Amino acid sequence: RPLKDNLPKWVLLGSKLVAPFTQAETPPDTLVLTEDYCSALRVSRSCAALALMGTSLNNNALSLITKWYKEGRRVLVWLDNDSQAVVQRAKDIRKRLDPFLRCGIILLKKEPKHFIHDSEIRGVINGT
Repeated sequence: RPLKDNLPKWVLLGSKLVAPFTQAETPPDTLVLTEDYCSALRVSRSCAALALMGTSLNNNALSLITKWYKEGRRVLVWLDNDSQAVVQRAKDIRKRLDPFLRCGIILLKKEPKHFIHDSEIRGVINGT
């Protein structure tokens, strides 16, 4: 949360439209869309991640995702889920991606950046 009212919750250098993938050492079959860079970096220890820098899917991110996607791969949407509005935005993103690729959604209240152990993140991603 911001330290003072009317200030952004994050620092962003450059354009919000260009978000790099973060990626685990092994070639991933899963891409997780996160709300921010901290969560994307945390998830990237287990699979590929893309920070949306917010709760919406812009056309640039959609293009990156569809270029990454191949048969046998999947995309998961894991936003911060700190309000019903954010949960709805995650569902909207999944709905927008469904016609193009295999997409799931993670609706945990715990944000990816708050996990300590990699095994916990992998358990969430793999549904165990």
